[in-house]
Parts: sequence; structure tokens; C-alpha cells
Amino acid sequence: MILHQWQISYIIEIYSSDETVKRAKSRRDENSYNLVTNNCEHFAIWCKTGVSKSTQVDNILRFLVPVPEIGL
Repeated sequence: MILHQWQISYIIEIYSSDETVKRAKSRRDENSYNLVTNNCEHFAIWCKTGVSKSTQVDNILRFLVPVPEIGL
């Protein structure tokens, strides 16, 4: 079996500390927690960058959901 890992690089804007706090407060009354799609890591990264992402979820899903091998 051959495993291929793909890496995508992109530029992400990093908000200032004041803007990060403002973004966090804007979602204070939100009630849509979801372990896979909207957890605390998604929230923290979104507050700082605007990107809702969880590397922890990405890693476990990569482990649990095998990517089919592509023959070249």
C-alpha cells in the first residue's frame, strides 16, 4: 500500500488581539457546539484567523476514514 500525504499551503490573515476578542464576543450567545464541526479549537482558530478549522478533528478523520489509493 502506498500512502500519499497532500499538503496545501495558503496565507491566513491573523487578527490583532483586540479584534480577536471582539470576534469571540460576537459569538458569545451562540449555541451550536459540535465536536466534529464546531468545537473549541474551531472557535479559537476562527477568532484569530477567520478560518474555522480543527487539526485534531482533521487528524482523527484522516485516521478513521482511509483515502483510496490512486494508482499512477
